[in-house]
Amino acid sequence: MFTKVWVFPVMFVICSLVGMYGSFFTGVFLGHFPLQMNFISAIGALPPERCIFAMFINAAVFFMAVTVYLRHRQIVEYYGHRLQMQFGVWRVCSTMLTAFAFLSAFGISLLANFPDIDVKVVHRIGSTMAFFFGLLYIWGQVVFGYIMSPAMTTKAMSHFRLLIVILATETLILYEVCVNSHIFIPADAGPRPPRKNGIRWYTPDSPYYINHMAATISEWLGVIFVDIFILTFANELQFAYLQVPRLRFINEPRRLSDATDGEEESFAQSHQSFEVY
Repeated sequence: MFTKVWVFPVMFVICSLVGMYGSFFTGVFLGHFPLQMNFISAIGALPPERCIFAMFINAAVFFMAVTVYLRHRQIVEYYGHRLQMQFGVWRVCSTMLTAFAFLSAFGISLLANFPDIDVKVVHRIGSTMAFFFGLLYIWGQVVFGYIMSPAMTTKAMSHFRLLIVILATETLILYEVCVNSHIFIPADAGPRPPRKNGIRWYTPDSPYYINHMAATISEWLGVIFVDIFILTFANELQFAYLQVPRLRFINEPRRLSDATDGEEESFAQSHQSFEVY
């Protein structure tokens, strides 16, 4: 029995932050970019920081996938088994939200393992999947928490999650506006500064500096808000535990190639190698 189920969302946040900040300060130390806010895709663009970034973000993706699956199973256990609610729309919605979270996790893996300066198209697809499906998931969890009765958590936690979701949405919208509409760049800004090591450096006197800082800060804040939201699942998971899957051998562990025709049929009918609790 594993009782510390809450550790999975905690490990997701730890790996996510270590991956971002570890690669950021490594890149600054090596002179790959200045000590100022930069796009997350830029801090994971050059070795060795992109190796650090990919390693920890891949671990974060694993813990995120486990966390959202456990969240779904906890919902099924609470409403379906403990409260004896008939399986219906609520379970379909929970399953769909879990699928959105898995797609978001897959997008995070894409953007971490395919750097923007090398494989731009795949990186952009991963980034879009991560943000779009991630927002769908956290908004869906908030709405689900308000609709279902009785709730699995307190109203204070539901209100806190709503606040986090609103902040995450606003910051990610600001990021998209700054990146695509360039709202803080004056019309007479002139050409952009050249790239260094595939990354643009913006000094405070550059007309592009304010827009760059607004975009990068909003991107980082949006990711941090999503991390905080996932971390709040530890509040409910502290009251749950896991039973380790049990592996069982067949009655006579012989190779199927050594069995006769009759034994093969009996083997196929009685074969049960795994039982999951």
